[in-house]
Amino acid sequence: MPVFFNINGRDVEVLPDHLLVEKSKNRRPRTIPMTPRVRTELLRVIQGRIEGPIFSSARTGINLKEIKKGFKTACKLAGIPYGQSTPGGITFHDLRHTFATRLAERGVDESTRMALLGQSSLKMVRRYSHATPEAMAEAVGRLAHRAGDVLDFKRKQG
Repeated sequence: MPVFFNINGRDVEVLPDHLLVEKSKNRRPRTIPMTPRVRTELLRVIQGRIEGPIFSSARTGINLKEIKKGFKTACKLAGIPYGQSTPGGITFHDLRHTFATRLAERGVDESTRMALLGQSSLKMVRRYSHATPEAMAEAVGRLAHRAGDVLDFKRKQG
């Protein structure tokens, strides 16, 4: 059963297993579906709490700079190169590109990717979604299966 929250004088519907993003980059609230694993982890984080935001600088005192610092530490502990100036290094923002690319690889249409990323144009969705070498090899591999004779295309006379 959905729940409604009044945000800036507007009722926003939040379906079960969805996360409410109250303050997004484009200043419009939106919801994002959660996987069972994300839901389990978030329930663990908020255990014992009744209300309030999950991530909030005012509540936790943690800002984006601290989250990025934690990401850098996590990369170091996992042996993953970090930073734009490091060969093969990743940044916190790379996670958005990875999310968009993985959705595209799995056949998720552009409109759905746009909604999940909270982007306002398909142009931005295309900028965030990349063809990976594995996806390109798989696409070409589909041609290995016999599909028939060479197609006969009409050519312009001239």
